[in-house]
Amino acid sequence: MSVEWGMGTETGVKMEPMEAKFSAAVGGFRFSHHKLSGAKEKVGLKVKCSDNRTYRLRPVYSYLEPGKEVTLTIARLQAPDKKDKLVIHVA
Repeated sequence: MSVEWGMGTETGVKMEPMEAKFSAAVGGFRFSHHKLSGAKEKVGLKVKCSDNRTYRLRPVYSYLEPGKEVTLTIARLQAPDKKDKLVIHVA
């Protein structure tokens, strides 16, 4: 799953790690946890995905304060391997 930024990186927000990799060989739910941090000022976040049937994202909406972190959890249901996209809108 690749990540795109809806408002560019001028806000200073970063995500670690920048990529989530899942394998279809493993059944059931698989989770990936990512840290969003580095905001220069308080910003709002909206997270969107290209396949809402396969992925569950938490939180979908959030605020990020300077010096704080938000943990983004991506859960993937069992499905065939394919490339998907995650978009993070920062405002």
